[in-house]
Amino acid sequence: MANNNAHELGLVPTGRLLWKFSWPSILAMMCNSLHNIIDRAFVGHGVGPIAIAATTVAFPILFMGISLLIG
Repeated sequence: MANNNAHELGLVPTGRLLWKFSWPSILAMMCNSLHNIIDRAFVGHGVGPIAIAATTVAFPILFMGISLLIG
């Protein structure tokens, strides 16, 4: 079965391609930011400022580890 979108990169306008390929990344970053905000609100309310400092240090390390695992 032939792929009708094989030559899409050469025919479709750049703006439309940019939106098509970037919206999943934009959505993922928005979900990640929302998760961090909500998580830090719960941690800060429940435990305190020391826990917020710990999550600030741990989250980048956690996400970098997951990214390296997937990559």
